[in-house]
Amino acid sequence: MSGNNVDSSWRSIFFVTFPIVLSNLSNAIMYNIDRVMVVAYSVDALNAVSISGNLFTVFSFLFIGITDTAEVYVGQYNGAKNYDRLASPVWQMLYFSFITTIVFFPIAYFSDTLNLLPSYYFDDGVIYQKIMMYGGPLFPMFTGLAAFFVGQGRAKIVTLSIICGSFLNIFLDYVLIYGVKGIVPCLGTAGAAFATIISQAIQNMMLMIALCSKENRKFTLRSCKFDKEVFFGCIKIGAPLSVSNFLVLLAWYFVQSIVANISKEEATTYSISVSIYMLAISLGEGLSKATSTVIANLIGKNSLRETKIAYKKFLILSLIASGFFVFPLSLFPDQCVFNFLGMLQEDISSIYETLRVTLHWISIDVVLESLLCIIWGVLVAGGDTVYPTIVYQSFIWGFVVLPTAIGYYCGYHGSTLLVYQLSFLWLCGSLTLFYKRYLSMRWYNKLV
Repeated sequence: MSGNNVDSSWRSIFFVTFPIVLSNLSNAIMYNIDRVMVVAYSVDALNAVSISGNLFTVFSFLFIGITDTAEVYVGQYNGAKNYDRLASPVWQMLYFSFITTIVFFPIAYFSDTLNLLPSYYFDDGVIYQKIMMYGGPLFPMFTGLAAFFVGQGRAKIVTLSIICGSFLNIFLDYVLIYGVKGIVPCLGTAGAAFATIISQAIQNMMLMIALCSKENRKFTLRSCKFDKEVFFGCIKIGAPLSVSNFLVLLAWYFVQSIVANISKEEATTYSISVSIYMLAISLGEGLSKATSTVIANLIGKNSLRETKIAYKKFLILSLIASGFFVFPLSLFPDQCVFNFLGMLQEDISSIYETLRVTLHWISIDVVLESLLCIIWGVLVAGGDTVYPTIVYQSFIWGFVVLPTAIGYYCGYHGSTLLVYQLSFLWLCGSLTLFYKRYLSMRWYNKLV
């Protein structure tokens, strides 16, 4: 077995980026499929799935932030042509994924009390949260498995697994949410959760079969023993990212819970807008991971010149990618969103105008965060994760969460629109300091 040669050419960047972006979109696609499919069920189900789903992502991304770092190790091993070590970080992160049951399972069991759901979303939200939490370890496991292929820039199987999982999720959502008369009962939000967990399990199974295939078996099975150095190395590098993921998503969960308690109209506006925003940002995060993979390979080669070339090309890609969301949302919000809302049985036309303005602000935020993601990816490739985590968290909690919370408890309830206006300040401040960090070159470190 030999790895792929990853360099700063457009061809190499494309073949690395496409499957990684698709891989990162997987979770966002899964969650959004659930939300789209429950739209016709009821507005309350949509909001319950949105709020409970966001709590689930708080904990799933807590651990995905650690298993993600397997890609950095695989990338640097590949760049250094140390192919016998490619599978070691993958196995360590699989072991870590099994350990996460000690967090997911208790949260699932105590879901009746561990939530911030308004009373009118309680029943639909708790059952969704409970099922998703029991299946939680499957999500960091997928990231760990995908790292073996993604880190080498040969991720066709990852792409295939995501496509298969997404289509299976759509089919199972339809069958389990609405039921099949005389065959399958109508399960509502529980059906949406079951569909997502089953689909994720199938994706994992496909990657595990590929990892242990005849082509890879000789090397991957030889590396399956526990490696203390790599295991804790991944945790050391990934911990700041993990904490960052946890705190960012916890911030959004708190904000959504505050907004949801203002009124059902605000809850619905936020549920729709955050689904669009998270889908758009998952594209930027996918580019961030692709940046880390390519840059890690180039650092492994000790090629600073190619590293800077690749960084500039990824900035261009981020602007192009964000444009796919920005232009439709800015110019054609009715066609993008309101036709989809026609599936709802209830009349929510009263929120349309607010939603239009909110989408314009989301467009601006998406561009800024996409650029931020690229610089973050560069820093991570060199193992520089503490500084960006501190900066990112300071700004999001200081400029978004605290003002929203203080305003709510002081009687000024705010709105979904205000949240995205505050996000603009958070992103501008973070982007400025991230760029200064890039210029300092303190992130350029060879780890292997």
